[in-house]
Amino acid sequence: MPSLTGLSLAAPQRATRWLASGLFGQPWRSWAFALRIWIATLLALFIAFWLQLSNPSSSMITVAILALPNRGQAFGKAIYRVLATLIGATAALVFTAVFAQTRALFLVVFAAWMAMCVYMAALRDGNLAYAAVLSGYTVATLAVENIDAPLGVFDAATNSTAAIIVGVVATAVVNDVLAAPNVLDGLRPRLRAAVATASATVAAADSGPMPPIEALASQLAALTGMRLELATLASERTSGGRGAAAGRSAIAAILAALAGSRMLAVFVAAGPWQDTGAAAPSVDEIVAARLEADILESQALAEAELAAMEGGGAPMRRIALPIHSARQEAARKALRVFLLLLGGSLAFA
Repeated sequence: MPSLTGLSLAAPQRATRWLASGLFGQPWRSWAFALRIWIATLLALFIAFWLQLSNPSSSMITVAILALPNRGQAFGKAIYRVLATLIGATAALVFTAVFAQTRALFLVVFAAWMAMCVYMAALRDGNLAYAAVLSGYTVATLAVENIDAPLGVFDAATNSTAAIIVGVVATAVVNDVLAAPNVLDGLRPRLRAAVATASATVAAADSGPMPPIEALASQLAALTGMRLELATLASERTSGGRGAAAGRSAIAAILAALAGSRMLAVFVAAGPWQDTGAAAPSVDEIVAARLEADILESQALAEAELAAMEGGGAPMRRIALPIHSARQEAARKALRVFLLLLGGSLAFA
């Protein structure tokens, strides 16, 4: 039978663990994130109703679209949302002014605009792809919905843009006041851990066989998956551009070390060759030494760039981490969208 002292001590300990782990199974950071979004939604709706906007729900939708856990991610997406809305609104005004009297030609131009936006979205990722898609359907919500009342396109574009700006401002203010977490704080330990894991893989390859290709693929995915988060650093702080460049350089350097270590392992396994003890080194020995030197240089560069990113210093080099652009596949997607929109629009018209 447990003592009363044990029971009295166990209850506070369980309560302390329960409070430390969160509420109803969710950590406190999730509740803080939900609280920020709730306050930002109320603030956006209040400002939209106070300004007497015709579509105040767009401000609430903007807050929901910008509901990202980190400050830099939300602000970076907000910039692209505003720019894409302005581009789409401008296109809607131009299409309405030029083709208001020829609806068939208007539908053809609208289908071509959507196809172009889909093509650009297929070649990009992240916020750029989102902005391309938003530029397309903004024309649909402004110009196509007001095709019977072209004079109302300007008012619709003004109100939609104002509502989106209200949502962006509300989200930014709440994130700043309630101290939303930064991207760099969460990205820095994950990037350093991924680089350390890759460095360990490179070191293990010197004394044994390379790990399976699946393990290397998972490391590559972990490293390259941080590219989009690095892109948001520039919108988070003044030195974010330098930090993003240093992070990209560190990723590229450790990827080069991984590729070099695998090339060295394949080169050694493809032998047979060995150190003959001759005064002049053989070609195989020169190639192996060059690969080892490149691997060490890449590892040192990755560590230096990580230190620059963490300390806010200037990167040693500025490189990009481009993605593969399948232009033919993007063109096929754009053509399908063009034919479907054009055929459906003309059929309903």
